[in-house]
Amino acid sequence: MPILKENVRRKFMKKTVLIITALIGVIGFMNAQEAKIKSMLVASEAFADGETIPDDFACISCNGKNFSPPLSWEKIDKTVTYALICEDPDVSNGPYIHWIAFNIPADVTQLPQQAEIQYHGGSEGTNTAGTVGYTGPCPPARENHHYIFTVWALDRKLNLPETVTVTEFKKSFDEHIIAKGSVTGRYMCKTKQ
Repeated sequence: MPILKENVRRKFMKKTVLIITALIGVIGFMNAQEAKIKSMLVASEAFADGETIPDDFACISCNGKNFSPPLSWEKIDKTVTYALICEDPDVSNGPYIHWIAFNIPADVTQLPQQAEIQYHGGSEGTNTAGTVGYTGPCPPARENHHYIFTVWALDRKLNLPETVTVTEFKKSFDEHIIAKGSVTGRYMCKTKQ
């Protein structure tokens, strides 16, 4: 009986060592992938990082004009396309997606206010409101939400439909990110009761 227990213990230890080794390899690979991603500067002339987004860029319910804000980002070598997203992480049921844009050509490093992504050579996806394109901040009354505009420099063009979900969007370029940066604005609707 002691020999049987010893054999079971050895098999258990071998399997444990194999599992731990595999996990270390996966974690090491993930860290190596993250280490390869450069940081890039993203900014808006409409608001500074961490500051209030002007009303023009908010939803119509908040007396806004629903214009997308002007954005600019650092040009990154070897970029094929840029992708961007605007999300509100402060909603109770996960981030609210305000804007998905992708296949923005490598020579485009800024978008004007109320940008027409297609005019600049890119495509847009469906936001949480169910429309294609930008939809402005529209938080519940007396709630100050954060809006994160993230831009990725990618080493490929994305083959995505307008109906792409945020999960599919992000997964489509997981291993193709050269650089990433973001600018965050805050917004509180003053007209909602």
